[in-house]
Formats: sequence, structure tokens, C-alpha cells
Amino acid sequence: MIYIIFILVSLLWLKTYPTLDPDFGWHLSLGKEMVQSKHLIENFTGYNYFANLFTIDHQWLSDILLYLSYRYIGYWFLALIFFLISFITFLLLYKNIILSKIHSSIAGILVATSLLTASMVFCGIRLQYLLLLATVLLPYIFKVVKPFWLRLVYYFIIFALGSNLHGGFLTLAPIPFLLEISVMDFHRTSKVGSLKKMGMLCLILLLSFCTSPYGAEYWKFMMSYWSSPYYRTHIAEWLPIYAFPLHWLQVMIPLSLALFFLTIDKYWKKINKIELLMLLLYLYLGITSLRAFPVFIFLAAPYIGAAISNLFVSLNVNFNKIKYFSLAVFIAVAIFFIKGAVAIDFNKDGFELDKSYPEKALDYVSENTLDHGNLLNDYGWGGYQVWTHPELKVFIDGRNPNPFVDGKKTILEVYSIFFNGSNEEIESNFLKYDISMIILRKSEPLNIGKTENFFYSKLAGIDLNVYSEQTNLENYLDSSSVWQMMYTDSLAEVWSKKQ
Repeated sequence: MIYIIFILVSLLWLKTYPTLDPDFGWHLSLGKEMVQSKHLIENFTGYNYFANLFTIDHQWLSDILLYLSYRYIGYWFLALIFFLISFITFLLLYKNIILSKIHSSIAGILVATSLLTASMVFCGIRLQYLLLLATVLLPYIFKVVKPFWLRLVYYFIIFALGSNLHGGFLTLAPIPFLLEISVMDFHRTSKVGSLKKMGMLCLILLLSFCTSPYGAEYWKFMMSYWSSPYYRTHIAEWLPIYAFPLHWLQVMIPLSLALFFLTIDKYWKKINKIELLMLLLYLYLGITSLRAFPVFIFLAAPYIGAAISNLFVSLNVNFNKIKYFSLAVFIAVAIFFIKGAVAIDFNKDGFELDKSYPEKALDYVSENTLDHGNLLNDYGWGGYQVWTHPELKVFIDGRNPNPFVDGKKTILEVYSIFFNGSNEEIESNFLKYDISMIILRKSEPLNIGKTENFFYSKLAGIDLNVYSEQTNLENYLDSSSVWQMMYTDSLAEVWSKKQ
């Protein structure tokens, strides 16, 4: 089974090798800035208008490591590292399932399904893979490390590293807390001892997140994600799982299977109440955000596997036949991944292989930049632009959309006004932020399937035509006598303000 996991993850790596994460460019840019300046990030370096705004780089250690690896070894090495992270993640997931005392063939089916679905929310070199690794590592440590004090040491190491590698580790803090509570006895005879253990665990988790060199600013930054939640309704990976379009393979299929197997024969009643609370917590987070859904699936995997095993035993299923089914699933998965991985040129990196970024349009802008004013860029292209064309300062990228910059508006809200505001608001923003050139993603007709049309149009009453229409900014530019299109290709348009 380990060999099957290795092959499946290898195929996933091959498939995602040419896929460039939209944030990878600004990770490299920030890492380079810190290495050269020997100073932590404290402003929006690489921005044109908001450059002097204070911010922190909560994943400073990751950015430095990414930059140094990319500079001295190359993209292929980073892709290999993230392949190993993925392999270890699914190997631990497999071991967590086996520790639930279920049949290994069923575990293999579950691991393969998880690999195909939940993990593919992330593609390429993405720091979120570190969160998935920690998601399966924490329950594994809880199960195999017997001394409580030694588990505390491991928890501290994981979260101390995590608080400097990626701020998302804060969302995983409830996992060890709830797992430890699930085995503690709070009756009169051992109540004091259990309370002391909980106090020690809380202290260890708090100290681990205090290892960030930003100190109190780290906590202020994390709280900003709750004080300015606009991003959770306007950035695709933060949207609820039921938002348009439906992610069938990534979300709907694994969620349906999970809920079916956990509720069949009332299996949820067999789960420890505290562990059930943990699953419900991350189920809620997974439903409200596509980004958090893989965490729920990975935590639920051992319970789902045990439920499947119990079901098959009660049905007197022949386990030898399941082996053949597992083999068929493996072959299908292999074919699916090999199809997209046969023509990869490993002499090139993601910046060259991924053709979904506007390289030619940015070259044109670089050669024809105006003497004054700022550039307005597409949010999803900002990370690519800040690394490949550092001479072109970005208006926005994915690093931090939350700071308030205009009264009660965040950077992301200001950016959204350009595309969704009225003509008066758009024109006012152009003047306020001194925009003299725009690189715009070209609109494409949206292919709406029958299933999505049924769910969203007929049941929910949502007008899906709005997703195919031009943005207000495009309409404004088309009718404006002040702006003119200077360049266009299959991906992008470049507009400039007339002198």
C-alpha cells in the first residue's frame, strides 16, 4: 500500500509541476527582500500606492527558505520538497487509518480518494500543504506517543515552527486541545491532575505562538482576519463550498461520502463526544471555506475508514474482491494523472511553463510605462508580476488584503470598487490613487453546466448571467474618452490614460 501511495503522490507532483501558485512570486520577492536587507518585512514592499503601509510577513521563515532554495537550487528542487511533504502527509494519513484497526485495502481506497479530492484544492508549491501535514501529524502523535510530557514537546515544536512558517497554523490549535481532553478523566479522583494537564497544554500552545519575532504585531495581524472579513466573500478559496461553481471532485463527492459513512447505522454515536465536537468544528469551517475543507476530510478519514470497515463486515463482503476494486481505483487515478504529466519540460520552472499569466502584456507595460502615475493590476496576477517584473510596482496581490486604508475599507475593498463600483466611484478612485495604466484580465464566456444551472438558477434563484457579463470597469473603459487600449492578446488588455 505504501508503494501505491508513493506512486499516486508522484503522479500528483508531475501533474502540478507546471502549475504556478498565484502567490509564489510574492513569496520569493519578500524572501529576497529580507535576505538582502537582513531585516523583517514591515511594509508593503513592491506596492505602488500602499508601499508605506505597515504590515508583517507572518510566514517570513517560509519566504526566506523558498527564496534561498529557488535561487541556489531551482524550482524543481522546491517541487520535489513539496512532493515529499505530500508523500509524508498521505503516508501519515494511511497510518492514522490503520491505527483505527481497519482493513488495509479499505484504507488504500480512502487514501486514494482523499488524494484525488481534498488535497487538490491546492496545486503546485503552496504553503497550505504544511497545514495538511500538521493536520495528520497531530493525531498521529496523539496516538503513538504515550508520555504526555513528550507529546507536549512535539506540540510545541510543531506550532512554534508553524507560527513562523504560516499563520494558518493558528486554526489547527484546537486539534491537540480537543484530542487531549477526549482521554482525560475529569471525575473527582483525577480532576486536579487533568486540569493541570490542560493548563500545561494551553501554556505550551500559547508559548509556541509567541515565538514569532513580530511579537504583539503577529496577534494583531491574525485578529485582522476577523475584524475585516470582506476577503471571505470575495476570494475564491475562502468562499463557502456551496458557492458557484460547485467543486465536485474536490468537495461535494468527499463530503457526501463522509457524511454518508459517518451517519450510516448511526456510526457517529460510536465516536468519542469530544472527538465528534472536533469533527463538527472543522466540518463547519470546511463548509464555510473551501480552503479549510481538506482539514476536515483528513481529520475525519480514520472515522470514515472504520465506518466503511464496519459496514463491509456487517454485509459479509469478500475482502479479496475489495483488493481488485482498489487496484481498479489505482489504475483509474494513474491514468487521470499521467494524461497531464507526459510532456513536462523539467528544464523550465513554473514561471515559464504556466501559460495562464500575462507575460507578453507585462513585457509591453514594462517597455511603455508612463512617466507618472500608478499601475492597476489584476489581483491574481500580482504575485507573478512582482517577481517577474519587479520594475512594475503592483497595486495589489494576495499577500495581505485586510489592512484598512480608506476609512473603513480594506485594500481588497478599494480594489473591488474599480471593478464593481459606479462610473463615478471608478473615476474617483482613478484620481485618488493616481492610476495611469491598467493591465486587465480579458473576459471569457462562462460555460455553465446543467447541474450548476439546476442548483443555482432553478433552486437558489441566482442569476448566473452576471458571472458572464463584463465588469463595470470594462464597460467604463469601453465608453471612456480618457482611456485608450494600447495592447491586447488572448489573456490580457493594457489600457493607458491619455495625456
